[in-house]
Amino acid sequence: MAISKNTKPCSETISFAPPAMPTWVDKVNDDSGSDIRKNMDKTTGIKYLIKGVSDAYKDNTNLATIDFRIKNN
Repeated sequence: MAISKNTKPCSETISFAPPAMPTWVDKVNDDSGSDIRKNMDKTTGIKYLIKGVSDAYKDNTNLATIDFRIKNN
């Protein structure tokens, strides 16, 4: 990568926020666990387990930050 000699030094920050609940969680969740044969491709209560872990981090609005500077030598 080449940086033009006319480029002034600058800095930038990239931040990563927590993602939303994935759509697959609702698709694979079984709330009742009553018809096991019909729901062999689902997991009873998985939505609540994943949501519980997610809720533990809900106050963290920023998961990571990367600071970098670009300058000419």
